[in-house]
Amino acid sequence: MKRSSILVLAIVMVMILAVPFVPMSSDAQMPSDMVIIKTDYQMLGLSELHGGGHLTYELRGRAAGDLRRAVLATYDGDWAGGTTGRIDSSELRFSPSEGYIGDLEQFLEESPTDFFAGFTTSFSPLHQFEDISIDASGFTDVDDIATNNHTPVRIFMYFRGGCSNIPYYDFNLMSEVFIDALFHGDLEPGHIDRNAYTYQYKHVDYRVSSSSFYDFGIESGSFHIVRTPAGEISVYSITFQNNGLPISDTASFQPFNFIENPQVLFVLIFTCSFIMSTMPTKMHANYKYGYPRRFRHKALKITWLHVASKLMVLLLILFYFFPTMFAFISPNFFMGGLFIWIVSIVCAIVFSVLAKVLYDKKAANIPQDHLRTPVRKVVPKPAPQPVTGSPTGVNVTVNQPESQQPRQIARQPAAESEKPSGPPCKVCDKSITDYVDLLKCKCGHLYHETCAEVARHCTNCGDALVEIEPEGPIMMDVQCPTCGEMNSIEEDM
Repeated sequence: MKRSSILVLAIVMVMILAVPFVPMSSDAQMPSDMVIIKTDYQMLGLSELHGGGHLTYELRGRAAGDLRRAVLATYDGDWAGGTTGRIDSSELRFSPSEGYIGDLEQFLEESPTDFFAGFTTSFSPLHQFEDISIDASGFTDVDDIATNNHTPVRIFMYFRGGCSNIPYYDFNLMSEVFIDALFHGDLEPGHIDRNAYTYQYKHVDYRVSSSSFYDFGIESGSFHIVRTPAGEISVYSITFQNNGLPISDTASFQPFNFIENPQVLFVLIFTCSFIMSTMPTKMHANYKYGYPRRFRHKALKITWLHVASKLMVLLLILFYFFPTMFAFISPNFFMGGLFIWIVSIVCAIVFSVLAKVLYDKKAANIPQDHLRTPVRKVVPKPAPQPVTGSPTGVNVTVNQPESQQPRQIARQPAAESEKPSGPPCKVCDKSITDYVDLLKCKCGHLYHETCAEVARHCTNCGDALVEIEPEGPIMMDVQCPTCGEMNSIEEDM
């Protein structure tokens, strides 16, 4: 029952903490005239990061129709072989610097495109050796360009990028260069009204490194981080109007910060969690072994202490992997490295001290009756029987009086009217009602202590039930150096 309650509590906690990661709005609730810009970084390294990323544009509604009409008015008929009145592939990208997509690439490469604590070096269509219509859909397959506002426009690009080994302090999370490149100055004026559209920017950041983000200044967007021992995954999104530029959301980034480093924090969490989960168990074991074996079942755990330590370990793990899980309270609610350092160390110390103090207190209150060790009586060995030798060399044993013969305990059947109230003794078959008088052999058979002193050995396995002193001197075999005959003599002779 206790385990199921803890499991239900853990599931409820995870469901509550997962609320910030559930999208609160669907595409059906978005404005119809939208410009959606998506970027991502995929970088790897130690101090300097290398890799690349993707840039995706998606225009819906009037924004898509206005861009198509602007491209047609600007590039229609510029190159021979094209169809007048519609957009051809050559009008989109005649060369890396000609056509609408070619001008877009050139604008992005010539403009300073340092964004999200990184930089870009070159842009190209995602499928460089395929027709441009694959990476720029919504242009060549539309005939009624003058009136069509429902066919979306999608542009897919790839770029090479990296990150230097210098820190980025308070950098802007949203770069306006992507909007300027989409509606670059080569387009025929009069077709684009940037203030008529709603903009949405989304960025996903994958960095396998020792770098870390911290010190957020989020005012209108949302920022989430998943911290792992290999690096960090960051997600930033914001919806805004053109008159809301520039976006003031900022953050800081360092290639290596000992306090914020995800690898260092992982080792810290692992160490402190190990201490918190093992110290109560270790202190309980010390307390339990303070009892004699027959009373150890009375050494009960302090349940709330063990449950609280495991719940705190779970919280620390959640704090490490999801430092922005309380962003629904405030977008700047971030559990940074300093917070985790303080909470982890304090919790490890508190639970260790609590376990030590509480179990030492319980050990001091163990009843003295439980600590009293029963006295083991050793049965005296019988006197050796005198042996006399006959003239013929035959040993004759002299019988002793009956009073000197060792006692024999006859087994008596238990009375039929007697109702046993405990396990039976394997010598007298009577019930063992007083557990202080209980003696248990290694094989599991039970005896009264008085019966064990008489029987001396277990009736089942033959092991000694009491301490038995060897009878007589210890003998050893010695070979006569003259005749070679073996003789038995006392060991000390």
